[in-house]
Amino acid sequence: MRQVLRNRVLASTVLAGFAATTVAACGAGPQDTPTEATGSSSIRTVHLATVQNMLHVPEFVAAQRGIYVKHGLDVKLDILQGGADVGKALESGTAQFGSIGSSTVPTQRASGLMVKVVAPVMNDATTDTYAGPLGIVGRKDSGVKANDVGSLVGKRVGFQEASTNHDYLLFLLKEKGIDPKRLDLVPLTTTDHPVSLKQGDIDAVASWEPFVSQEIRDLGDNAVVVSRGEPTLGYVIGVVATDEEIEKDPELMTRFASATAEAMQWTRKNRDGAAKISTNYINGLELPVAKDAMKHLRFDPRLSRCTQDALDKTGVDLVRSGQLKKSAKGPAMVAPDHMTEVEKKHPEWFSDLPELPEKCRFS
Repeated sequence: MRQVLRNRVLASTVLAGFAATTVAACGAGPQDTPTEATGSSSIRTVHLATVQNMLHVPEFVAAQRGIYVKHGLDVKLDILQGGADVGKALESGTAQFGSIGSSTVPTQRASGLMVKVVAPVMNDATTDTYAGPLGIVGRKDSGVKANDVGSLVGKRVGFQEASTNHDYLLFLLKEKGIDPKRLDLVPLTTTDHPVSLKQGDIDAVASWEPFVSQEIRDLGDNAVVVSRGEPTLGYVIGVVATDEEIEKDPELMTRFASATAEAMQWTRKNRDGAAKISTNYINGLELPVAKDAMKHLRFDPRLSRCTQDALDKTGVDLVRSGQLKKSAKGPAMVAPDHMTEVEKKHPEWFSDLPELPEKCRFS
Protein backbone atom coordinates (compact mmCIF):
# COMPACT_ATOMS: atom_id res chain seq x y z
CA MET A 1 0.00 0.00 0.00
CA ARG A 2 1.33 3.44 -0.86
CA GLN A 3 0.63 6.90 0.40
CA VAL A 4 1.72 10.02 -1.49
CA LEU A 5 2.36 13.18 0.48
CA ARG A 6 3.44 16.63 -0.64
CA ASN A 7 6.31 18.55 0.90
CA ARG A 8 4.00 21.46 1.77
CA VAL A 9 2.10 19.37 4.31
CA LEU A 10 4.72 16.82 5.30
CA ALA A 11 5.92 18.66 8.38
CA SER A 12 2.60 18.03 10.11
CA THR A 13 2.16 14.44 8.92
CA VAL A 14 3.45 11.23 10.46
CA LEU A 15 3.66 8.32 8.06
CA ALA A 16 1.63 5.25 8.89
CA GLY A 17 3.51 1.96 9.08
CA PHE A 18 3.29 0.66 5.55
CA ALA A 19 5.74 -1.93 4.20
CA ALA A 20 6.48 0.52 1.38
CA THR A 21 5.66 4.21 1.47
CA THR A 22 6.13 6.67 -1.36
CA VAL A 23 6.76 10.28 -0.44
CA ALA A 24 6.81 12.98 -3.09
CA ALA A 25 9.58 15.53 -2.58
CA CYS A 26 8.22 18.11 -4.96
CA GLY A 27 6.11 21.15 -4.31
CA ALA A 28 8.64 23.23 -2.38
CA GLY A 29 8.90 25.79 -5.14
CA PRO A 30 7.54 26.68 -8.59
CA GLN A 31 8.68 24.34 -11.34
CA ASP A 32 9.74 27.19 -13.62
CA THR A 33 12.39 28.38 -11.16
CA PRO A 34 15.95 27.88 -12.46
CA THR A 35 17.77 25.21 -10.50
CA GLU A 36 21.19 25.75 -8.99
CA ALA A 37 22.41 22.39 -10.23
CA THR A 38 21.72 23.00 -13.90
CA GLY A 39 20.88 26.65 -14.43
CA SER A 40 17.85 25.47 -16.40
CA SER A 41 14.17 25.19 -15.63
CA SER A 42 13.93 21.41 -16.15
CA ILE A 43 12.66 19.32 -13.27
CA ARG A 44 13.60 15.64 -13.36
CA THR A 45 11.23 13.18 -11.71
CA VAL A 46 12.93 10.11 -10.24
CA HIS A 47 12.22 7.41 -7.67
CA LEU A 48 14.68 6.84 -4.84
CA ALA A 49 14.24 3.50 -3.06
CA THR A 50 15.41 3.93 0.52
CA VAL A 51 15.01 2.30 3.94
CA GLN A 52 13.01 3.17 7.05
CA ASN A 53 15.84 4.03 9.43
CA MET A 54 17.95 7.02 10.44
CA LEU A 55 20.94 6.10 8.30
CA HIS A 56 19.06 7.92 5.53
CA VAL A 57 18.35 11.17 7.38
CA PRO A 58 19.83 13.49 4.68
CA GLU A 59 17.34 12.09 2.17
CA PHE A 60 14.46 12.97 4.48
CA VAL A 61 15.98 16.43 5.01
CA ALA A 62 16.43 16.99 1.27
CA ALA A 63 12.82 16.00 0.66
CA GLN A 64 11.16 18.01 3.41
CA ARG A 65 13.28 21.16 3.07
CA GLY A 66 12.94 21.37 -0.71
CA ILE A 67 16.63 20.76 -1.39
CA TYR A 68 15.92 18.15 -4.03
CA VAL A 69 13.65 20.60 -5.84
CA LYS A 70 16.29 23.31 -5.61
CA HIS A 71 18.55 21.03 -7.63
CA GLY A 72 15.92 20.22 -10.22
CA LEU A 73 14.78 16.92 -8.75
CA ASP A 74 11.23 15.79 -8.07
CA VAL A 75 12.18 12.82 -5.90
CA LYS A 76 9.66 10.18 -4.89
CA LEU A 77 10.97 8.41 -1.81
CA ASP A 78 9.98 4.75 -1.81
CA ILE A 79 10.57 3.83 1.84
CA LEU A 80 11.23 0.09 2.16
CA GLN A 81 12.36 -2.35 4.87
CA GLY A 82 15.93 -3.18 3.86
CA GLY A 83 18.69 -3.18 1.27
CA ALA A 84 17.46 -6.36 -0.38
CA ASP A 85 14.12 -4.64 -1.09
CA VAL A 86 15.98 -1.65 -2.53
CA GLY A 87 17.88 -3.99 -4.84
CA LYS A 88 14.63 -5.46 -6.10
CA ALA A 89 13.27 -1.96 -6.84
CA LEU A 90 16.39 -1.12 -8.85
CA GLU A 91 16.35 -4.43 -10.69
CA SER A 92 12.69 -4.06 -11.64
CA GLY A 93 13.23 -0.48 -12.82
CA THR A 94 10.67 1.01 -10.42
CA ALA A 95 13.49 3.14 -8.93
CA GLN A 96 16.33 4.93 -10.73
CA PHE A 97 18.28 5.42 -7.50
CA GLY A 98 18.67 3.27 -4.41
CA SER A 99 20.10 3.96 -0.98
CA ILE A 100 21.93 0.93 0.39
CA GLY A 101 24.70 -0.09 2.76
CA SER A 102 28.27 -1.18 2.18
CA SER A 103 27.42 -4.87 2.46
CA THR A 104 24.56 -4.62 -0.02
CA VAL A 105 26.61 -2.99 -2.79
CA PRO A 106 28.97 -5.96 -3.31
CA THR A 107 26.08 -8.36 -2.79
CA GLN A 108 24.03 -6.70 -5.53
CA ARG A 109 26.96 -6.62 -7.95
CA ALA A 110 27.62 -10.30 -7.25
CA SER A 111 24.00 -11.05 -8.09
CA GLY A 112 24.31 -9.26 -11.45
CA LEU A 113 22.84 -5.85 -10.51
CA MET A 114 25.74 -3.57 -11.41
CA VAL A 115 25.43 -0.56 -9.10
CA LYS A 116 27.91 2.06 -7.92
CA VAL A 117 27.77 4.62 -5.11
CA VAL A 118 27.27 8.10 -6.55
CA ALA A 119 26.81 9.97 -3.26
CA PRO A 120 27.35 8.75 0.32
CA VAL A 121 24.46 9.53 2.66
CA MET A 122 25.86 8.23 5.94
CA ASN A 123 29.63 8.02 5.95
CA ASP A 124 32.89 8.94 7.64
CA ALA A 125 35.33 9.63 4.82
CA THR A 126 38.29 9.76 7.24
CA THR A 127 38.24 6.03 8.07
CA ASP A 128 37.39 2.64 6.59
CA THR A 129 36.18 1.13 9.89
CA TYR A 130 33.26 3.36 10.92
CA ALA A 131 30.30 1.35 12.26
CA GLY A 132 28.67 3.93 14.55
CA PRO A 133 24.99 3.15 13.97
CA LEU A 134 25.30 -0.62 14.47
CA GLY A 135 24.87 -2.35 17.79
CA ILE A 136 23.83 -5.46 19.70
CA VAL A 137 21.54 -4.99 22.69
CA GLY A 138 20.45 -7.74 25.08
CA ARG A 139 18.28 -8.39 28.11
CA LYS A 140 20.14 -8.57 31.42
CA ASP A 141 17.53 -10.99 32.81
CA SER A 142 18.33 -13.42 29.98
CA GLY A 143 21.95 -13.69 31.05
CA VAL A 144 23.31 -11.49 28.28
CA LYS A 145 26.29 -9.46 29.50
CA ALA A 146 27.60 -6.02 28.57
CA ASN A 147 30.60 -5.99 26.23
CA ASP A 148 30.57 -9.80 26.08
CA VAL A 149 29.82 -11.31 22.67
CA GLY A 150 30.38 -14.77 24.18
CA SER A 151 27.33 -14.30 26.39
CA LEU A 152 25.18 -14.63 23.24
CA VAL A 153 25.97 -18.35 23.00
CA GLY A 154 22.78 -20.35 23.46
CA LYS A 155 20.63 -17.20 23.33
CA ARG A 156 17.87 -16.22 20.91
CA VAL A 157 19.41 -13.41 18.86
CA GLY A 158 17.40 -11.39 16.34
CA PHE A 159 18.78 -9.91 13.13
CA GLN A 160 17.55 -8.93 9.68
CA GLU A 161 18.63 -11.36 7.00
CA ALA A 162 20.85 -10.07 4.17
CA SER A 163 21.45 -6.80 6.00
CA THR A 164 24.40 -4.97 7.51
CA ASN A 165 23.22 -5.68 11.06
CA HIS A 166 23.42 -9.38 10.14
CA ASP A 167 26.96 -8.88 8.82
CA TYR A 168 27.95 -6.95 11.96
CA LEU A 169 26.82 -9.84 14.14
CA LEU A 170 28.60 -12.44 12.00
CA PHE A 171 31.83 -10.46 11.86
CA LEU A 172 31.87 -9.98 15.65
CA LEU A 173 31.28 -13.69 16.19
CA LYS A 174 34.09 -14.51 13.80
CA GLU A 175 36.44 -12.12 15.61
CA LYS A 176 35.72 -13.94 18.87
CA GLY A 177 36.01 -17.39 17.28
CA ILE A 178 32.36 -18.23 17.95
CA ASP A 179 30.44 -20.47 15.54
CA PRO A 180 27.09 -18.78 14.69
CA LYS A 181 25.46 -22.21 15.04
CA ARG A 182 25.99 -21.91 18.78
CA LEU A 183 23.40 -19.11 18.81
CA ASP A 184 19.68 -19.47 18.22
CA LEU A 185 19.48 -16.98 15.35
CA VAL A 186 16.03 -15.48 14.75
CA PRO A 187 15.41 -13.60 11.45
CA LEU A 188 13.36 -10.45 12.11
CA THR A 189 12.68 -7.26 10.19
CA THR A 190 14.64 -4.53 11.96
CA THR A 191 11.54 -2.44 12.65
CA ASP A 192 10.28 -5.38 14.78
CA HIS A 193 13.46 -5.64 16.84
CA PRO A 194 12.55 -3.29 19.74
CA VAL A 195 9.15 -4.79 20.50
CA SER A 196 10.41 -8.37 20.14
CA LEU A 197 13.25 -7.66 22.57
CA LYS A 198 11.01 -5.80 25.02
CA GLN A 199 8.46 -8.64 25.05
CA GLY A 200 11.16 -11.24 25.63
CA ASP A 201 10.59 -13.05 22.35
CA ILE A 202 14.35 -12.80 21.87
CA ASP A 203 17.23 -12.37 24.29
CA ALA A 204 19.34 -10.00 22.19
CA VAL A 205 19.24 -8.31 18.83
CA ALA A 206 21.63 -6.84 16.27
CA SER A 207 20.18 -3.59 14.93
CA TRP A 208 20.93 -0.18 13.45
CA GLU A 209 19.77 3.29 14.46
CA PRO A 210 17.30 4.46 15.62
CA PHE A 211 16.36 0.99 16.80
CA VAL A 212 19.52 0.49 18.89
CA SER A 213 18.69 3.66 20.83
CA GLN A 214 15.04 2.64 21.11
CA GLU A 215 15.92 -0.81 22.49
CA ILE A 216 18.18 0.68 25.17
CA ARG A 217 15.52 3.23 26.14
CA ASP A 218 12.70 0.64 26.18
CA LEU A 219 14.54 -1.85 28.40
CA GLY A 220 15.91 0.72 30.82
CA ASP A 221 17.88 -0.96 33.63
CA ASN A 222 17.34 -4.35 31.98
CA ALA A 223 19.29 -3.28 28.86
CA VAL A 224 22.85 -4.43 28.29
CA VAL A 225 24.96 -3.25 25.35
CA VAL A 226 26.91 -6.19 24.01
CA SER A 227 28.53 -4.13 21.27
CA ARG A 228 28.01 -0.70 19.78
CA GLY A 229 29.79 0.86 16.85
CA GLU A 230 32.88 -1.34 17.09
CA PRO A 231 35.23 -0.78 14.13
CA THR A 232 34.57 -4.24 12.75
CA LEU A 233 33.56 -3.14 9.27
CA GLY A 234 33.41 0.12 7.38
CA TYR A 235 29.76 1.09 7.22
CA VAL A 236 28.68 3.37 4.40
CA ILE A 237 25.19 4.20 3.20
CA GLY A 238 25.24 5.49 -0.33
CA VAL A 239 22.89 6.52 -3.09
CA VAL A 240 23.57 4.13 -5.94
CA ALA A 241 22.63 3.91 -9.58
CA THR A 242 23.38 1.27 -12.18
CA ASP A 243 26.51 1.51 -14.30
CA GLU A 244 24.25 2.05 -17.30
CA GLU A 245 22.37 4.96 -15.71
CA ILE A 246 25.58 6.61 -14.53
CA GLU A 247 27.13 6.43 -17.98
CA LYS A 248 24.13 7.68 -19.91
CA ASP A 249 23.04 10.50 -17.57
CA PRO A 250 26.03 12.08 -15.74
CA GLU A 251 24.19 15.39 -15.37
CA LEU A 252 21.46 13.69 -13.32
CA MET A 253 24.11 12.06 -11.14
CA THR A 254 25.68 15.45 -10.43
CA ARG A 255 22.30 16.90 -9.48
CA PHE A 256 21.81 14.10 -6.98
CA ALA A 257 25.32 14.52 -5.59
CA SER A 258 24.73 18.28 -5.21
CA ALA A 259 21.44 17.85 -3.37
CA THR A 260 22.94 15.21 -1.12
CA ALA A 261 25.98 17.30 -0.20
CA GLU A 262 23.85 20.33 0.68
CA ALA A 263 21.38 18.26 2.69
CA MET A 264 24.18 16.55 4.59
CA GLN A 265 25.70 19.84 5.67
CA TRP A 266 22.31 21.06 6.89
CA THR A 267 21.97 17.79 8.80
CA ARG A 268 25.39 18.18 10.43
CA LYS A 269 24.61 21.73 11.52
CA ASN A 270 21.03 21.05 12.63
CA ARG A 271 21.09 17.64 14.28
CA ASP A 272 18.02 18.19 16.44
CA GLY A 273 16.13 19.58 13.46
CA ALA A 274 17.12 16.58 11.36
CA ALA A 275 16.00 14.27 14.18
CA LYS A 276 12.62 15.99 14.17
CA ILE A 277 12.30 15.61 10.39
CA SER A 278 13.07 11.90 10.74
CA THR A 279 10.01 11.41 12.94
CA ASN A 280 7.89 12.29 9.90
CA TYR A 281 9.35 9.43 7.88
CA ILE A 282 9.90 6.60 10.37
CA ASN A 283 6.78 5.06 11.82
CA GLY A 284 6.46 5.44 15.59
CA LEU A 285 9.82 7.19 16.03
CA GLU A 286 9.82 9.41 19.12
CA LEU A 287 11.91 12.57 19.13
CA PRO A 288 14.06 11.69 22.20
CA VAL A 289 15.03 8.40 20.53
CA ALA A 290 15.81 10.19 17.28
CA LYS A 291 18.04 12.66 19.11
CA ASP A 292 19.88 9.82 20.85
CA ALA A 293 20.42 8.07 17.53
CA MET A 294 21.87 11.19 15.92
CA LYS A 295 24.78 11.05 18.38
CA HIS A 296 26.05 7.91 16.64
CA LEU A 297 25.68 9.04 13.02
CA ARG A 298 28.16 10.80 10.74
CA PHE A 299 27.21 12.53 7.52
CA ASP A 300 30.22 13.09 5.28
CA PRO A 301 29.40 13.26 1.54
CA ARG A 302 32.98 12.79 0.34
CA LEU A 303 33.66 9.64 -1.65
CA SER A 304 37.21 9.16 -0.38
CA ARG A 305 39.65 6.31 -0.80
CA CYS A 306 38.69 5.20 2.72
CA THR A 307 35.03 5.08 1.66
CA GLN A 308 36.05 2.98 -1.31
CA ASP A 309 38.22 0.76 0.90
CA ALA A 310 35.31 0.25 3.33
CA LEU A 311 33.25 -1.18 0.48
CA ASP A 312 36.17 -3.29 -0.70
CA LYS A 313 36.91 -4.71 2.76
CA THR A 314 33.26 -5.50 3.38
CA GLY A 315 33.13 -7.43 0.12
CA VAL A 316 36.27 -9.37 1.12
CA ASP A 317 34.76 -10.15 4.53
CA LEU A 318 31.55 -11.38 2.90
CA VAL A 319 33.59 -13.78 0.77
CA ARG A 320 35.58 -14.97 3.80
CA SER A 321 32.40 -15.57 5.77
CA GLY A 322 30.95 -17.61 2.91
CA GLN A 323 28.13 -15.20 2.12
CA LEU A 324 29.58 -14.41 -1.32
CA LYS A 325 31.69 -16.50 -3.66
CA LYS A 326 33.35 -13.44 -5.18
CA SER A 327 33.21 -9.67 -4.62
CA ALA A 328 33.90 -6.72 -6.87
CA LYS A 329 36.94 -4.57 -6.13
CA GLY A 330 36.45 -1.21 -4.44
CA PRO A 331 36.94 0.99 -7.56
CA ALA A 332 34.16 -0.94 -9.32
CA MET A 333 31.70 0.03 -6.58
CA VAL A 334 32.10 3.83 -6.57
CA ALA A 335 31.60 6.67 -9.03
CA PRO A 336 33.44 9.55 -7.27
CA ASP A 337 33.68 12.06 -10.12
CA HIS A 338 30.24 13.61 -9.54
CA MET A 339 30.80 14.39 -5.86
CA THR A 340 34.33 15.61 -6.64
CA GLU A 341 32.82 18.06 -9.12
CA VAL A 342 30.31 19.24 -6.52
CA GLU A 343 33.04 19.81 -3.93
CA LYS A 344 35.02 21.94 -6.36
CA LYS A 345 31.96 24.01 -7.26
CA HIS A 346 30.56 24.32 -3.72
CA PRO A 347 33.39 24.06 -1.17
CA GLU A 348 31.12 25.79 1.36
CA TRP A 349 29.10 22.57 1.74
CA PHE A 350 32.26 20.76 2.84
CA SER A 351 34.01 23.50 4.85
CA ASP A 352 33.04 22.15 8.30
CA LEU A 353 34.42 18.64 7.62
CA PRO A 354 37.77 17.41 8.99
CA GLU A 355 40.67 17.16 6.58
CA LEU A 356 41.13 13.79 4.97
CA PRO A 357 44.14 11.78 6.18
CA GLU A 358 46.67 11.02 3.49
CA LYS A 359 45.57 7.36 3.35
CA CYS A 360 42.01 8.45 2.49
CA ARG A 361 42.95 10.62 -0.50
CA PHE A 362 42.93 9.48 -4.09
CA SER A 363 46.39 10.02 -5.55
